[in-house]
Amino acid sequence: MDKQLLIAFNQKFQDFLATYAQLEKNQHVIKGAIPLNTAEVHTLVSIAQNQPINLVGLSKVRGISRSAVTQMVSRLESKGLLIKVPNESNRQEMLLSLTRAGQKIYQVHQKQHAYLEKKVMAVLQAYPQDFLANLEAMMADLEKIWKGLPWLSR
Repeated sequence: MDKQLLIAFNQKFQDFLATYAQLEKNQHVIKGAIPLNTAEVHTLVSIAQNQPINLVGLSKVRGISRSAVTQMVSRLESKGLLIKVPNESNRQEMLLSLTRAGQKIYQVHQKQHAYLEKKVMAVLQAYPQDFLANLEAMMADLEKIWKGLPWLSR
């Protein structure tokens, strides 16, 4: 294959990845709401989707330490997005619940995800299945390179 063509494709691919990285930063912007980072939004989503949940359960669901969860919950509580409620069956355990403001953020987040999924699916459906399979194979090959970079090995 022509080297110039490959170089041009690689540049377009790098631009695509940069655009996606920007999307990851901006996709959780909720106009009119308290500014939140991605981790805070995903914590609210985890709480909403895993009721009832305590700090230990949230730590497991999010895959982060209990101390990190405690700090995150404190931040979200101070922003008025969640409350801690004593567990009826174990008064020493606190269950996490979203406030109305937290529920609104969760609902907007779900609408944003549904919108993106619908738009992406519409684009993907326009391509033949074998093209998508080839693209998936290419992504897997590139992922192997990225995960195996010699300067990142331990």
